[in-house]
Amino acid sequence: MAIEIPSECPDCGGALFEILVLDRSHMNYEIAGFNYALPGSKQSFWAGKFPAAGRLASVMCGECGRVFFYGAPNEEQPNSGGDHGGKADRLP
Repeated sequence: MAIEIPSECPDCGGALFEILVLDRSHMNYEIAGFNYALPGSKQSFWAGKFPAAGRLASVMCGECGRVFFYGAPNEEQPNSGGDHGGKADRLP
């Protein structure tokens, strides 16, 4: 599923552009791109990782500087499951 991102900031109407949020938490290597897990997901015993329910895209407004994250569930999990209160269904 492709992540649909609006072209205008919902706050100020400025143009949104894609950004990469960098993570340096693993041995100071830069990692771009993020996945998300749902509440109640179980961490794997051996790897210590949570199963990714989907991925995130990030954009920033060129006018006000606000950063937005937009999520898309994995293809193999079209109904993300779990009790997330329907919030994933109401992404802007």
